[in-house]
Amino acid sequence: MELVIEERGKSFGKVHHARIAEIHRHLKSASSQEDAESLLALADALLTYSHSHALLKLTSKELLGWLEAFLDFLRHRDEEVMISTFQPENSSSSFLLVNTPDVPYLVDSLKNILQQLPQRAMVISHPVLTVHRSNGRLESLAKKTDSGTRESFMLVQFEGVRDLDTAGIEEDIRRVLLVAQTVGRQRKELEEKLGNLAQIAENQEQKDFVEWLLEGNFICFGYAA
Repeated sequence: MELVIEERGKSFGKVHHARIAEIHRHLKSASSQEDAESLLALADALLTYSHSHALLKLTSKELLGWLEAFLDFLRHRDEEVMISTFQPENSSSSFLLVNTPDVPYLVDSLKNILQQLPQRAMVISHPVLTVHRSNGRLESLAKKTDSGTRESFMLVQFEGVRDLDTAGIEEDIRRVLLVAQTVGRQRKELEEKLGNLAQIAENQEQKDFVEWLLEGNFICFGYAA
């Protein structure tokens, strides 16, 4: 498998803003405004955190159709790792939608799985969204903010392969990302253990080092006491 991550330039930003404006115009003219805010937030997040021009090549009407399908996928999450196939019309590629609580190493874990496959795969986008749910049902969605629960949404494309049987791939993704979720749940406790080291530091240099580790420069997976 060949994993592709494309570079972005200034033109990407211009097209991004143009697409958002077009989506906004479409939503304003729609008969129902019920999902307008969530669709606009999802569009902005997907384009902001996209690593491919594939989304920008869609017309605004096509992109809106994709967004509606993505929002339907996100409406209810009854398990930690949600995976679904996505096969848009007039596309020669197959896609997977993946949604989980946001924890470290999700994309790296997914990449390791994809690298074992014979197909050419592209990680189209992987935004982190702020969501509010009630019993798994989506109540609101926004780009990453300080309030709400953070969830990861990953869009994977298998280029040039339509109607790909992804059952085995989905099983591997679910198995590996569940392990990542387990590590993520333990992260707070492990960081507290690491933080305790600052309390017994013998000098300021040791304390500064522990604080530096806790500022996202180190992720603890275990400890021995």
